[in-house]
Amino acid sequence: MTENDLIDAIFAIYDRYWNIIQWWGSVSFGLIAVAHFAAEKLNVYLLLLLVMLYSLFTGWVALDYFFNVQILSGFNADLAEFGGLAHHGSRALLESKTVYKGVALQNIAVAITFCGSISYLVYSYVSRR
Repeated sequence: MTENDLIDAIFAIYDRYWNIIQWWGSVSFGLIAVAHFAAEKLNVYLLLLLVMLYSLFTGWVALDYFFNVQILSGFNADLAEFGGLAHHGSRALLESKTVYKGVALQNIAVAITFCGSISYLVYSYVSRR
């Protein structure tokens, strides 16, 4: 692949994962809305179903994330092979620590959102009984 092809592929993966995270975030806030507005209508079976489906969906998002990270690592290794011949933008992408900081913050946000959504759903169900 050419340097431009690699850069395009790297940012396509970033965009794809960002879209998945946005959709997952929407599902998470939808679960919070269910917990807030419809907790009195939930029964234990529906509560367990929501927790199970949300957990499975979150697991799928996590697997997809790690799959994309593996691909990104390969593309970054390919891009690093250009060495000193790489354009300034490519070298900046390889040397940037911002991406790693963003990934760490994203991982924390996903974990807190997951735990918070499940906790609030269970709390709302229990408190309305």
